[in-house]
Amino acid sequence: MRSCANALLLTLVLNGASLRAQQALSADDSSTIQAVTVFIDCGGDCAGDYTKTEITFVNFVRDRAEADVHIIVSTLKTAAGGTEYTIEFRGQRKFEGMVDTLKTYTLESDSEDTARKKLVKTYKLGLMRFVARTPLGNDVNVTYSRPALKTERIDKWKGWVFSIDASTYFNGEKSTRYLNLYGNLQARRVTEKNRFTLNVYSNYVEDRRSYGDYEVKSISRSRGSELSFLFGLDDHWSLGIGTETFMSSYSNYDNVWELYPTCEYNIFPYSQSTRRQLRLQYLVAARYNDYRTETIYNRTTEWLGIERLSVNLKFIQPWGSMEVWTSASHYFQDMAKNRVQVGGNLSLKLVKGLSLTMDGSYARIHDLLGLAKGDATQEELLLQRRQLATSYSYYGSIGVKYSFGSIYSNVVNPRFGF
Repeated sequence: MRSCANALLLTLVLNGASLRAQQALSADDSSTIQAVTVFIDCGGDCAGDYTKTEITFVNFVRDRAEADVHIIVSTLKTAAGGTEYTIEFRGQRKFEGMVDTLKTYTLESDSEDTARKKLVKTYKLGLMRFVARTPLGNDVNVTYSRPALKTERIDKWKGWVFSIDASTYFNGEKSTRYLNLYGNLQARRVTEKNRFTLNVYSNYVEDRRSYGDYEVKSISRSRGSELSFLFGLDDHWSLGIGTETFMSSYSNYDNVWELYPTCEYNIFPYSQSTRRQLRLQYLVAARYNDYRTETIYNRTTEWLGIERLSVNLKFIQPWGSMEVWTSASHYFQDMAKNRVQVGGNLSLKLVKGLSLTMDGSYARIHDLLGLAKGDATQEELLLQRRQLATSYSYYGSIGVKYSFGSIYSNVVNPRFGF
């Protein structure tokens, strides 16, 4: 027992001596002081831990105010289902005024490892401009892999991308059983200015509940398809036309068909869409409704005209990100049958270590023409299988986050899943 205690004491003494030696070495190691400090600003993971283990020539910090380089990452979906990463390197403090932007792309078929390697490679390329201006630049070697001979790229799919999605969800216990089946088929072709999309979906929900001798079964179905063609005129204007058909037992629609032309104007050029957008969209539509049961307006079928205007403002900046949107629509037959919606989200870096996030929307609803006549049954109320009358809807969330302590975040420790 005494030998174990002595061994433990000796281990603690040796560890303490080793720690003091490491601290002294770190204090004398000028590279720690000279290393560029970097803060990565990204809504997702963006290869966080992997980045720290692969890029060892900078110091990562957890607060933007402490960084020499602020990296802002924004993403857009590509035509092939992958992701376009726009990465902005903004110099701060001694690098004030130095700004650069790089892009990299991942494919839908790329593995997680392939995607993060592409992202980290772009980080390295962008950081070289800053590292080269420090003494550590003397320790950096640049290598070049000669590319293969240029050959003509032949795309046998001509830019078309197809996707099939099928899923099921089920759970249950003695008194309840729930089943959800969903399927989706999509075909799309996206070029720099044009977008063609075909989408077909179907959803089936079955819910059973029993309480003693009482048993209730509810089935809800929805399905639909949408075909749209959008094309750009220049860096600000776009036009489009589309058609949609769907049914929904919940909303009392047996069949709905809609044809709509639309146009959009972006105050900022589309080429700046990863950083800022101010889009105004106008749409008119001809619509035919075939109801499952007679509505509260004594209709079983009707033709309608719809007009809708929407505005969307979005910014992604060093101080955070903001998106605000609003839309208003009405039926031409009765202007009182309308809907107005507003919403937005905000992620704001207030001061060092403190961030504020807000998200919400509100809608004034006066256009529920498909409400079924008659009172809802107990089963429909219990299982929420029928849309009920309402004049508004809303949701919201707000949160704050504050962190303090060591500004450096280079260390990666994956033990116990953390």
